[in-house]
Amino acid sequence: MEESVKKTVTENTVVVYSKTWCSYCTEVKTLFKRLGVQPLVIELDELGPQGPQLQKVLGRLTGQHTVPNVFVGGKHIGGCTDTVKLNRKGDLELMLAEANVVVENLQRIWRDQMATLVSSQTYIYHCYTRKRALDKARRFSRHSLRERRDFSPQNPRFWPLTITTKHQPLSFSTVCSAADEPSSSSSSEISADARIRSEVLTPFRSVRMFFYLAFIASASLGGLIATSRLIGALANPARSGEVLEILKGLGIDVGAASLFAFLYFRENKTKNAQMARLSREENLAKLKMRVEENNKVISVGDLRGVARLVICAGPAEYIEEAFKRSREFTQGLVERGVVVVAYATDGKSPVLEFDETDIADEEMSQRRRRLWRVAPVFVSEWDKWLDEQKKLAGVSSDSPVYLSLRLDGRVRGSGVGYPPWQAFVAQLPPVKGIWTGLLDGMDGRV
Repeated sequence: MEESVKKTVTENTVVVYSKTWCSYCTEVKTLFKRLGVQPLVIELDELGPQGPQLQKVLGRLTGQHTVPNVFVGGKHIGGCTDTVKLNRKGDLELMLAEANVVVENLQRIWRDQMATLVSSQTYIYHCYTRKRALDKARRFSRHSLRERRDFSPQNPRFWPLTITTKHQPLSFSTVCSAADEPSSSSSSEISADARIRSEVLTPFRSVRMFFYLAFIASASLGGLIATSRLIGALANPARSGEVLEILKGLGIDVGAASLFAFLYFRENKTKNAQMARLSREENLAKLKMRVEENNKVISVGDLRGVARLVICAGPAEYIEEAFKRSREFTQGLVERGVVVVAYATDGKSPVLEFDETDIADEEMSQRRRRLWRVAPVFVSEWDKWLDEQKKLAGVSSDSPVYLSLRLDGRVRGSGVGYPPWQAFVAQLPPVKGIWTGLLDGMDGRV
């Protein structure tokens, strides 16, 4: 069987060993489809008894015992995470070109980029320094794939270079300007939905801030008048008796202006922090998940008012241990509408073993399986969102973390390590019963 595997990966430029139910495999197949590549896909779970045997052979040959197992040009490149990282860096496209894959597609992309360069006013590339900027711009016209990769905006090593072009075929004048530091894009923009939710959560904040500004203006005007009176009293000895009274009024005006200015800036700071948090939650609500039973893709926001999500993000071993720790609390978690999103950040598929004898009721057993049968799709977006949250919290990017959401979709709590399943059961109310409608969203401080 080893010879058969070696022959398969040698005779086919792109081979993906996959399983139909695996969301990571779906992510890799979608990536190749987006690149215009038609890989040879071998679904191990459709091969019957040969599937596990073939997976063991792949493990011996590559050292990787999980799917997807990807080969390009006869070389093993890894699983889902490895393939996505190669694509981000531009290395995957280069490997495909070296393996003579989708040459027509790459040429089409190249022609599109050249057409954009000729027809647009500015085109952003990257370069090392000002000194090499013009040289790189001249070499750009050689139609070299490797050179085009060096100019890729996805490569963070290079500095921004703006090239202004004239509308002449393949001949252009260049004006370059390079920054001193790499450009950084901020993803902390406040969305319109976050602004609306902020107004709903604190409906009188704008009114308070308006009155704070009005009081600041009134106190400032009073202070200005008191200051002019004080100057007149000091200049006229006949009015020296008024100085003490004027100073008292001026002190009151300054104190009032300072107090309301403090209240305004505190309110504004709270508003900005709330909108930033709500914006991050809106971005979380847009992330996609796949329900394993029917392969339906839904967003996190689709479960608002339906389930309390618990996101477990870490290596496959972390997911498996979190699954084991939740066993004795399964019934309580199901009654409280908890749904777990298991995201293995190392690209491996965690092995979750379900024992049907643990729960006598068949319906409860099915719900228990669904508790751990939601997996993320488009993992690059999940990586980006989680990395931002870890950076804001000062947590290492390699640390396994969990996040628990309320019924209304807001983040209830988060932490490093394993989720506190027992605390969830003790603190969260059941989703069914006479209190359901009254307790929606009232399941913990944000």
